[in-house]
Amino acid sequence: MRSSLRDFWFTIDTRSLALFRILLALVLLYDLGERWVNIEAFYTVSGVLPVPAFAPLHFSLFDLIKTAGAARLAFICGAACHVALLLGWRTRWVHLGSLIFLVSARSRNPLMSHGGDGVLTALAVWTWFVPLGARWSLDARRAARHGGSPPPERCRPSLAAFAIIFQIGFIYFTTAVAKSGVTWHGEGTAIYYVLHLDQFATPLGLAIGRWPLPVLKFLTWATLGLEYSVLLFFFLPRPQPLLRRIAIVALVTFHLGTAVALVLSTFPFVMIIGYALLLGDDDWRWLARVSSRWGRPARRTAGKAKSAAHIAPGGVQEHIFNGVTAILLTSMIANSYAVTFGRLAGSKPAAVPLWLQAPSIVLDLRQGWRMFAPDPLRHDGWWVVQGVTELGQPFDPLTGRAPVWDKPAGLSTVRSPMWRMYLFVLSLPANRPYWIYFSHWLAGLSRPTPPDHRLSSFELWWVQEDTPPPGEPAPPLQRFRLWSWDGARDVIVRGDI
Repeated sequence: MRSSLRDFWFTIDTRSLALFRILLALVLLYDLGERWVNIEAFYTVSGVLPVPAFAPLHFSLFDLIKTAGAARLAFICGAACHVALLLGWRTRWVHLGSLIFLVSARSRNPLMSHGGDGVLTALAVWTWFVPLGARWSLDARRAARHGGSPPPERCRPSLAAFAIIFQIGFIYFTTAVAKSGVTWHGEGTAIYYVLHLDQFATPLGLAIGRWPLPVLKFLTWATLGLEYSVLLFFFLPRPQPLLRRIAIVALVTFHLGTAVALVLSTFPFVMIIGYALLLGDDDWRWLARVSSRWGRPARRTAGKAKSAAHIAPGGVQEHIFNGVTAILLTSMIANSYAVTFGRLAGSKPAAVPLWLQAPSIVLDLRQGWRMFAPDPLRHDGWWVVQGVTELGQPFDPLTGRAPVWDKPAGLSTVRSPMWRMYLFVLSLPANRPYWIYFSHWLAGLSRPTPPDHRLSSFELWWVQEDTPPPGEPAPPLQRFRLWSWDGARDVIVRGDI
């Protein structure tokens, strides 16, 4: 019984690790492609943030990069690591290279990070400590050619294997805890408000937002119940694998639904690839039977000797990995307490010593899972840059045309999720030190053009559209001037909020 629980809680099937490695590499390549589009704006000294971010224990190799050419070279190196990870070539080392690239890219400009970035970083950190290249990899083929032993069915029992699954479940639990507002627990209107946020909602999502209110209330409370139950479904030893299978089906359905209803970048798919780590031997046998029915004979692995079930624990490396994992896990839980649980007792994060949070900060392993919490936003809107050229003509440097105050069509796709997050976070008064850099970047966009298109000053406006309570008419739009920039004096003037 003790051995069975040890294997269930502290090991992962190596086929599941291999599948996860392939999916992780594909998502990393997609994430790199999204960032590539905005290299000059986000990763060079001529972009929106020419200096390192103002953050404690900041770490990013991109701080050393000045030009777009050097940034592209760094991205090519990152892509090479991702491809090598996909193939399982020198897996541990290229995984480390992929992780360093991801952390550096995120930390270079933290104002544009979103939830998908955080989950992707967390999964990449925890899985570095387990053998992702034990199967379906060039490493495994090389070991077989040199007479190595057959690949094990499960990885060594380790704290890292526990931490990976715990991290996935912990995301849902902390998200549920953070959703402490009345729209989640009392009114049941949270999904209604979420699907009225035009910056996120797709046309299908907007249509679902018009469903009868009792249906939307059911979806609200079902979402909350699912998030609270995930940890139990993952770690209760019985009845398994039934509980994990139920969780996988429910969560995949949930995230595919959010993917078609909301524009959330990589977040739904990063969560889905994590479920590969939950698949056990019974699941792989079932998949083998399904594969054989489709006419593809499956390799038989169930008949292997018991000694090949998993590699026995031991060795200095395993003890070091377990020690490092324990430190990171403690730091991660402390950071989560500060950001999420501590907020429930007051408006400010709980006071946790910086040294305790330091590992999470350096590795960008912070646990701020607060999407649509404590309540979804009850207002939406869009940004308008009201600029003036050197000849006194109205001009929006983001579009190259005169400022337009009307609501853009297809608001959720007007800007990429990175730009949407950047502009939203940048607009907060707490980030006023970054406003001057954004202003210089805007001015730089028009610098090579003639004076009639060259920016001399601008005002950044937020046009707000409040979501009315269910059944009530929409209130009129409101305009808020966030700040203005005077190019002649190169000064920022704070606006209305």
